[in-house]
Amino acid sequence: MNTHKPLTERQQQVLRGIFEGLTNKEIGALVGVSESSVKATLQQLFRKNSVRTRAQLVRIALEDSLLSGQGTSP
Repeated sequence: MNTHKPLTERQQQVLRGIFEGLTNKEIGALVGVSESSVKATLQQLFRKNSVRTRAQLVRIALEDSLLSGQGTSP
């Protein structure tokens, strides 16, 4: 059911951080953006994929292989 829009590079970076179990603050430090920017990107991901939680987002990402070139293994 791969009906989702492609992710931007930033959205993929944030999603990878979620797969790694990082907090928003840790993802921001890794990517080089503020925690607020990570939160905003996370909200974009939620809207884009019609989900409300990180767990739902991870499930969708695994089912639909949202991460390009990275496989779906956390």
